[in-house]
Amino acid sequence: MRNSSASKPVSLLRPWTLALSTAAMGGLLVLTYNSEEVFLPDGQRPDAVSANYAELLLSARPGDVTLRLELVELLVELAQYDRARLHLLNWPEPDPLLAEYYRLTIDGLVALHAGDAQRLAWTRTQLFNFDRSGLPAHRLQKLAELALRMEMPWLAADVFHDLSQRLPEQRVENLKAASRWYLASNQPGKASMIYLDLLATSDKLADGPDYLRLAYDALLAVGADDHASRLLTDELHLLSASESDAAWLKQGVRVATNALRYDLAEQILRHWQALQPNNAEVLAAEFRMRLASGDIHDAWRVGQLLLAMRSEDLELLQDMARLGEWTGNNPQALSYWIRYLDLREDPAVREHAWRLAFQVYDFDRGIALLVGQSPSQRLSDEKLDALIYAQESRGTPDQSEEWLRNYLHSHPGHRLAWLRLIQNLENTHQHGAEADIWQAMATHFPLSTVERIDWASLHWKLYQPQLAWTVLNANNHNEANPDYWRTLAGLAWDLEKDQALHAAYERMLEEGITLTFSEETQLMGFYREVEPRRALEMQVASWERTGDVRRLVDSLDLAQTLADKDLLGALLENAGSSPSAMAHPGVLLARGAFAELENRTSDAELIYKSGLERFPNDSLIRERLLWFYIDHSRHAELPMLLHKWRPFAARSGSLWLPFATANQLLGRHDQALAWFRRYLRSNPNDWLVQAAYVDALEASGRFDQAQRLRRALAANIKLEPGSGSPERYAVWLRLFAAAYSPRQAQGIALRWQDGSTAMLQLWFDRLIYQLESTNQETQKDQWLAWGRARGLKIDRYDHIQEALRTYNRATLQSLLANSDLDPAQRVEALNRLGRSGQALGTALSGLGHNQPGVIREQLRRQAVELHQRKPQGLQLSWGRQDFGGLKIRGPKMTLARNLGNDWYASLVLSQVHYQADSVDLAVIGPERNLELLLGRELESGGVSLTVDLSIRNDQDRHGFGVSRSWQLTANDQLALGIDWQRESRESGLMRALGAQDSLWLAGRHGFTARDQFSWSLAHRRYETRYGEALGNGRALSMELTQVQEFDNPTWVTRTGIDYQRNDLRNGQLLDLLGDAASPLRLDQAIPQALLQEEYGRFYVGSSLHRGFPGALNRSHPQYTWLIDVLAGWQWTDSTFTYGINAGVGAELVGDDELAFTVGYQSAPRGGEGEPGGTLNLIYSTRFGR
Repeated sequence: MRNSSASKPVSLLRPWTLALSTAAMGGLLVLTYNSEEVFLPDGQRPDAVSANYAELLLSARPGDVTLRLELVELLVELAQYDRARLHLLNWPEPDPLLAEYYRLTIDGLVALHAGDAQRLAWTRTQLFNFDRSGLPAHRLQKLAELALRMEMPWLAADVFHDLSQRLPEQRVENLKAASRWYLASNQPGKASMIYLDLLATSDKLADGPDYLRLAYDALLAVGADDHASRLLTDELHLLSASESDAAWLKQGVRVATNALRYDLAEQILRHWQALQPNNAEVLAAEFRMRLASGDIHDAWRVGQLLLAMRSEDLELLQDMARLGEWTGNNPQALSYWIRYLDLREDPAVREHAWRLAFQVYDFDRGIALLVGQSPSQRLSDEKLDALIYAQESRGTPDQSEEWLRNYLHSHPGHRLAWLRLIQNLENTHQHGAEADIWQAMATHFPLSTVERIDWASLHWKLYQPQLAWTVLNANNHNEANPDYWRTLAGLAWDLEKDQALHAAYERMLEEGITLTFSEETQLMGFYREVEPRRALEMQVASWERTGDVRRLVDSLDLAQTLADKDLLGALLENAGSSPSAMAHPGVLLARGAFAELENRTSDAELIYKSGLERFPNDSLIRERLLWFYIDHSRHAELPMLLHKWRPFAARSGSLWLPFATANQLLGRHDQALAWFRRYLRSNPNDWLVQAAYVDALEASGRFDQAQRLRRALAANIKLEPGSGSPERYAVWLRLFAAAYSPRQAQGIALRWQDGSTAMLQLWFDRLIYQLESTNQETQKDQWLAWGRARGLKIDRYDHIQEALRTYNRATLQSLLANSDLDPAQRVEALNRLGRSGQALGTALSGLGHNQPGVIREQLRRQAVELHQRKPQGLQLSWGRQDFGGLKIRGPKMTLARNLGNDWYASLVLSQVHYQADSVDLAVIGPERNLELLLGRELESGGVSLTVDLSIRNDQDRHGFGVSRSWQLTANDQLALGIDWQRESRESGLMRALGAQDSLWLAGRHGFTARDQFSWSLAHRRYETRYGEALGNGRALSMELTQVQEFDNPTWVTRTGIDYQRNDLRNGQLLDLLGDAASPLRLDQAIPQALLQEEYGRFYVGSSLHRGFPGALNRSHPQYTWLIDVLAGWQWTDSTFTYGINAGVGAELVGDDELAFTVGYQSAPRGGEGEPGGTLNLIYSTRFGR
């Protein structure tokens, strides 16, 4: 095999073939080799081959920084982060910025691929804090891409913004990218800045409006509404009339308005309006802008224009309605609300609308709105009240009543509607219909206590007390309302249901309801009849609780009736600590009765006498003293008292019975019977006194008459046993004891059973009311005394009127001190006490609208009367008077004024010119007179001093006068005066040449309100002005006047007698007819030439007047007038005389009067046979009110 051919080496290629192949391959390599970069990616997708080759190259050239960085970026792109980090760490001398950049890139990508949130957050922080300012532009682009991959758009936006500054040629693209990623990172503020930069270069671009929109939206996104609005107004020229731009303008107005830049909104509006003048949206935007700016008046104007274009815009109607209310156009606002409701029903709007209608008093539309489209609907209580208020406010209560009746027909279950219908009927005084509605309401609802009280009170008002009782007296077991029980008690009183009245008061006490004084009195009165001991306990408790002296007096009186000596003593001891109680006549009488019980008769007599001194006009004290003497058979004292008190007893009914008994005790049977008859004429049904009268008849020997009356009386007593008054029992027992024996009277008293005084009190009250209505004052006072004597309740008004009528100063002062009078009563009380100044001040201060009409009118009349009595003012007049031969004329001035409350002064100045044939006018010349009156008012009357001066050429006269008046009673007045050297008007010549001294007494007495009698007595001494005596005279005058009509006009008739007798001396008057300087031009100057020796006249007269023309103070408004006629018979001269006076006065400018009066007399007194008269022109004005 060794030498075999197979074992020999065989050559496959020839050597030259191999050489040729090698050369070809070498050539091919040379032809195909470029450089080592051919193995790198060169912008293509990287691959592992490129990476391996790059590593081989880097290992051959480790200092090649560019190659290293390319390798790192290649490995990063291949996601071979560890190999990339290794090459980065093996960088011999690394660039810190690039090394940090690549490190952060590798860390971020590793964290992204690993999904490690914590490492990713740390890398983001490192990347955010990386200083990229030194990076080249292409690496910044890589950094932006890395930031986006790591979900850091804000960092990418910042990088793109940096690139826009580094690469001007790519500025727009980078700014767009930056703005896009700013918006993506929720940084619209920065995006807006970018858009503003784009907008600044938009003049070179076609999309300028788009950048404006983007910038505008970005500013809005960051809340820069003010900046956005300014941007829009600056670039308005870029906007057109397109729909999109119109929407933008609308938005711009809204944004500017929200930013409170109303000036910018105004500019946008004006531009929009210029682009689209007929667009209603422009007006709508302006309307909202005006509203937002608070310019409601311009908003109202714009809204009206807009509403004309959008008449059915509901929102606009609402806005305009509210705006109308804000601008005060409430009626128009109401119209808008109604238009809104016509288009859409809205309960809230409807309620607001009817409230607005009522607010502007448009009740018609308000009612229509309130009722709504369905009048039969049920209303709430508030709406029902509002509806009724509207009906009543517009003055249609009848429509309100009709509506309520129809409403209740549909809704009978609405309780308030029933009550409002009742209220309507009450206001329109349809009380009968109101009662029917109460009845109907009661069938639907259980009535409350207050409602039942109102219903019952209505029946009571309609004089249907039984129906009222039926309504009220049901289911009252648990009732505690005080008004209920008081009303029930009042009905029981009216219906004479004594047991029910008692039960009502008892229930009130059980419920702890405090009884009023009158209720307590009624309850005590009830117990006084059936349980007097319990009545006494209640009276004592009331006295201890209230300190009311009336309770004490009642307690003392009942204690006396029950003969409870111990209690009587305790009450008197208790009263000793109260001065007001001890000053009461009833307490004084109880002290006397207690002394009698203790047999201290001398002390009792002393007490009664002291009481009589303190209360001289108290008939009860006189009565008690008389009974004291009668009981103790003190015959000696009785005749004097009967004689002394007879005039008083004639006026006081309480003394008639003791007078009758006393006269019977003294054996004066005729007088006793007369007093009994007087009493029985006033009290015909008093069977007790009738029995005593029968005994008196028998005692006087008139047995037949006594027997007949006794039989008739016995029959009457069986039918009517009497009133049962304890006081009347006591009177009858006293009469019986005087006629028979005290023991027999005591036996009868023990058998007596008290009756009820309730009917007596009721009868008494009605009688007093009737006497008051018929103006029978005298009888009323007598009955009041009778009722007071019997323990009956005296009404406060009657008590006050009685004090005024009887001129009871103590009572009046007490009433004034207690301030228990109304203004008119206070004025009258002050006037009666002689304090007219205070009375006038009170009357004037009380005149006002805060007083009731009756009181105000009474105050006015009182003030007028006080002014008439003491007028205040200034009067200027010119007058002429004819005395029947001698005439005087001249001016006069009067000035009068109150000086404080008590003093009054009057000054009269006059000048007189004489005209007469019998007087030398050259001698006497003109006469100047002065009369000064100074008066002071006293408690019981007044005092006045008068100075009367007359200055003349021939002889002056200086006179004065003093007078004193006394107000004896309310209707009786007496005056006394003395005059010296006063003017005389007995004749014309006496007026000119004479003077008089006088002492006079006058009186005035009022019998009734219509009738008055006046009289005067005078003693006069006459002399001439020169001091020569003429003689003496005595005068008497009496006049009776009667008022026929008190007012409108006042008509007074009068009749009277004047009589005067003068004792004149004989001989000539040398001072009047002695030489050429004598004033008298007569043949004989004798006293009979100046005075009549006797003058007597009977006359009748009548006057009609409205005020008094010429008075210092006009008493009637606007005008006054007077017509007075008088006719008389002078029996001394057998002459018929008559006179007529008339006058008229009128208001000029206020509280003044210009009056003209004229009078005519057929034969003036002391005249020369010629007629006379007067003529006066008077102007007067008052001081004060």
